[in-house]
Amino acid sequence: MILGVQETQGPLTVLLVEDDAHDRELYKRALSRHFSDITIRESETAGKGLASLRESGVDCVLLDNNLPDGNGVDFLSALRREMLVPDAAVIMITGMGDERTAVRAMKLGAMKLGAGDYLVKERGMEEIVVKSVAQAVERTRHQREIASFRDRLEASHRAMSEFAHTAAHDLKSPLRRVLTYCDMLAEKAAGHMTAEEKGYIERIGVNARRMRQLVDDLLVFSSAEYVQEERAPHDIVVLIEEALENLDEMMRQSEATVEVGAMPRVSVYPVRIRQMFQNLVSNAIKYRKRDAPLQIEISCTPAADGTHTFMVRDNGIGIDGKHLDGIFKAFERLHRHDDIEGSGLGLAICKKVAEMHGGRIWAESEPGAGAAFYFTVKE
Repeated sequence: MILGVQETQGPLTVLLVEDDAHDRELYKRALSRHFSDITIRESETAGKGLASLRESGVDCVLLDNNLPDGNGVDFLSALRREMLVPDAAVIMITGMGDERTAVRAMKLGAMKLGAGDYLVKERGMEEIVVKSVAQAVERTRHQREIASFRDRLEASHRAMSEFAHTAAHDLKSPLRRVLTYCDMLAEKAAGHMTAEEKGYIERIGVNARRMRQLVDDLLVFSSAEYVQEERAPHDIVVLIEEALENLDEMMRQSEATVEVGAMPRVSVYPVRIRQMFQNLVSNAIKYRKRDAPLQIEISCTPAADGTHTFMVRDNGIGIDGKHLDGIFKAFERLHRHDDIEGSGLGLAICKKVAEMHGGRIWAESEPGAGAAFYFTVKE
């Protein structure tokens, strides 16, 4: 055992791709002394090494850069091309000490091949090789564990979203029946009900419609990350016009005016970006001042790195600064339902849409001074 080097957990399989028989024997002795459960396979040429990997995988490849039928960089290129051992650690060894070769090897290793170490042959190689193999294998195993955890987390998240989507969809049918029976009851029994009884029927209808809006928003929220459309270049001004058309009745009732500045043609998910603008404009209408005409400004500022920053600004009631970080959370509301309608999901949907486009969303506001919502889209 080598001091300071822990043995890897579980069995270990290493492939030595080395044309020098003396070096192969040196590495085998060092590795066998340190690792109790190790299988060592040997290949003296690149071709034989690749053939061995095609038959079965390994945990680590110890690769000489100078081989009779090629070099280590060519070997790495073949690994990348055929994706033979995507989860294995790859360590390149050379006697040249050529830093340019090291850089090329590291770039190839970064392509999911794990060429995490580059060693120069020197005295005391036994200890260096053992340490490098142990560290590279453990690092790769940790990366696999992280990837596995991420996959499980995404699967769990997807399952929860699918459940929410199914549950919300199944709620729509009984809600339609509740609203239908409310309307029928209000119509047929209108002459036989007291004002108080009519008020009860009206409140049932109001709450059922509120529930329907919540279900609709929950459907959008639960499916926001699972895109069924293609991201492609679109004229953003067209998507804004379509969003405003969907809000035509709200616009007329609030007497809102919207000024749209010059807009670019950007690669986006069109349905999602249309929803983004629709939610932000709808938000401005809901939180308008009742004693002043509502004015909404929509603009875009491009950046040299291909990031576009869009802004939707209004002259509404504004938001207290202490709430700006929380308004993008699901079901977060700053006002009662009776004061301002809404499900509390509109801005949470906007946050998801921004993240889908590699961007983010934030707001700037002060009470009584309107609000400006910004979101970025990265090409």
